[in-house]
Amino acid sequence: MRVLVFNPAFIGDAVLTTPLANTLTKLKEKPEVFLCVRPEAAPLFKELPFKILVFDKRGVDGGLLGIFRFASKLRKMKFDIVYSPHRSIRSAIVLSLAKIPLRVGFSSSAGSFLYTHLVKRDMSLHEAARNLSLLPKEAEAIISEDALTYLDVEYKRELENSLSGEGPIAALSAGSVWETKRWPAIYFAQVAKLLAAKGFRIAIFGGPGDKAVNSILEQQLTNDGVAYYNFADTIPFEKFPTAIGAMDLLISNDSAPVHIAESRNTPVIAIFGPTTPSFGFAPRNARSAVCEIHGLSCRPCAIHGGRRCPKGHFRCMKELLPETVFEKALELFQ
Repeated sequence: MRVLVFNPAFIGDAVLTTPLANTLTKLKEKPEVFLCVRPEAAPLFKELPFKILVFDKRGVDGGLLGIFRFASKLRKMKFDIVYSPHRSIRSAIVLSLAKIPLRVGFSSSAGSFLYTHLVKRDMSLHEAARNLSLLPKEAEAIISEDALTYLDVEYKRELENSLSGEGPIAALSAGSVWETKRWPAIYFAQVAKLLAAKGFRIAIFGGPGDKAVNSILEQQLTNDGVAYYNFADTIPFEKFPTAIGAMDLLISNDSAPVHIAESRNTPVIAIFGPTTPSFGFAPRNARSAVCEIHGLSCRPCAIHGGRRCPKGHFRCMKELLPETVFEKALELFQ
């Protein structure tokens, strides 16, 4: 039996789909399981129990011709069933054109009529649990809820040697695709200064899209005399989970690094501004925590955040002070 899990969404969404793909590999039928993601996410899932397919919907698989070409590729692979947490009309069309006999999706999906089986998307659940709800009842006994990412064993040994020293390491991830999800870089720097004074070592993480915000952070840390390890856009993305796993704490915006860190059992302080944990993307680890401003009538303002604050005041982030996050970090380490 050949099974496809289809979720060409943001990187964090892909990470939270790995419990579904991993559980499918444990079925008694021992199916061949594929997880379909966007190309930028693929390096995170090397050497895992399932195989990876790439759907480059912003590139070679874009447009009508790309959709038909990719659907033809899937059709030739002769999948028996597809589970699709992705709710776009494009995904529904691709999977229908691929003529996969059993197509399971959410009833709230655009193009839900193109699926053969529909499941209600329970918004009270965490996103990983929502994805798992697509599975048949007989899979409940073998569900594995842990997210998975690639571990580079050799690189892990290198890090253990190079990072040996006194004091826990607090990593900072100040970026996000969405501007309103970014806690001010100066606040991250102030937390780092407070933590450094308590004996923490500091590390910076980020990708190519985070250069602007990280340049502010780096400059402020330098001005404050805070030394730091720099993993921001300096390591291949496939090494990102291994590096995050070497940290003792991650302080991050509501973004993909939160879920990558939890896949490597690193405690997380997740900062929520325009979004809220009720959407189902908060860290789940008991050693992790959320920092947010309560009581703002304008929260949440959008499911993903936005380019600018609709009210113009950005209180959800500006009023979340560095001292609050610092105290939360100390509380986690008590």
